[in-house]
Amino acid sequence: MAQISSLMIRGSVLLIGLASNVLLARWLGVADFGEYVLLASIVLLPGQALASTNLQLMTRAVGTIPGGGVCFRRLGLGALLAWGLTVVALLVGVLLFAMHRGWLVVDADYRGQFLLICVATALLMAACGTQQGILRGLGLVALSEYPMLVGRTVLGLTVLAVLAAGAWLDVPRALTVQPLTLLLIALFLFWALRRRAEPGRAPGSAPPGANGVHASYLTILSVSSLAPLSAMLGVFGAGALGDRADVANLRVAESLAMLVTLPQVWANVAVSPRFARFWSEQNMGALRGEYLKHAREAFLVAFLVALVVLLAGETLVAVLYGASYAQGLASVLLPLTLGHLFSAYAGSSGQLLIMAGFERWALSSQVLGVVTAVAAMPVLFGEFGLPGIALATSLGIITTNLAARIFVHHRLPVALPLLLFLRNKDAG
Repeated sequence: MAQISSLMIRGSVLLIGLASNVLLARWLGVADFGEYVLLASIVLLPGQALASTNLQLMTRAVGTIPGGGVCFRRLGLGALLAWGLTVVALLVGVLLFAMHRGWLVVDADYRGQFLLICVATALLMAACGTQQGILRGLGLVALSEYPMLVGRTVLGLTVLAVLAAGAWLDVPRALTVQPLTLLLIALFLFWALRRRAEPGRAPGSAPPGANGVHASYLTILSVSSLAPLSAMLGVFGAGALGDRADVANLRVAESLAMLVTLPQVWANVAVSPRFARFWSEQNMGALRGEYLKHAREAFLVAFLVALVVLLAGETLVAVLYGASYAQGLASVLLPLTLGHLFSAYAGSSGQLLIMAGFERWALSSQVLGVVTAVAAMPVLFGEFGLPGIALATSLGIITTNLAARIFVHHRLPVALPLLLFLRNKDAG
């Protein structure tokens, strides 16, 4: 029941986010929406990296401890804060350097506000990731998702109210809504954590705390940075090689193709604490069964969603976003959808590597995917235009997931079949 609730919440969040994108795309127009997407990707990238890092560390730390409440002082939260502030300071330096060199074009009157939005977004997303990780580690998966639904709903209603009131909504104002929404989500998560997490835990069963955070932080941060970067490579590639209209059209195609990832995202959320617990207990039979069960279910649902997206995607975009966004959509949507479908077929391989403590193998798979996409993007863009960027993005997704799947198959003693729907004769 908790898994179904989590799936419904995730689906609602994704649909509300899609509705917000539709409103912004229609209001801003193709060119300004492309600029918004590019700047929003830059704003969200470090925050997503920090949030994912903290979430993975806290889920693994809490999920490996049997029973009882959680001793917050022994989780290494101070170490997480120190690392987060260090990353944010580096982020500000990189953004200032990029704007000084002309690599990032931001209006001079807006630069201070843009930097403030970047910093606030990164810190708030890090706080949200930490609290979600603790809740998931305690098995409260659905509860960790409810604040996201509330926050996204408020974001969508805010945009709708602004537009309904006839107020002027430009790119800077649209970006400002993001940290305000995250603040609301962080407060809801804090309330949920204080209400449901039982304090106290025997010192002998406490997690490794700051030492565990310091030991794994940089590796997991690298994985967590490359994961959203690989998802945003298409947007950055379209911005560097094409124009703002290319960015807008690619983002619209991605918003549909990302629907295919929903079952896999749900599977990752559901299995992460169980992977950590089964691995710490060396219960390989249970680990293998959990992996295959969720992988097969997620792929079958993703396959049905992919069929709908491919058959009705162009019509949906024309109805929702407008005819100007639907031109040539099919050639961009096809490779993106197939790439995400392969990701579902590969299963929660990267998540298993991280929960089992093999972050370096997960990092290696991410590096291979990003290098593949970056190398292929200029070549394919020169040959096919915007569909080439979509194809390069898809090749990166496939490479990442294939590498992670091979690492799990050959390196971990879990006896998983390389092909998802075949029985492994060694599984015994």
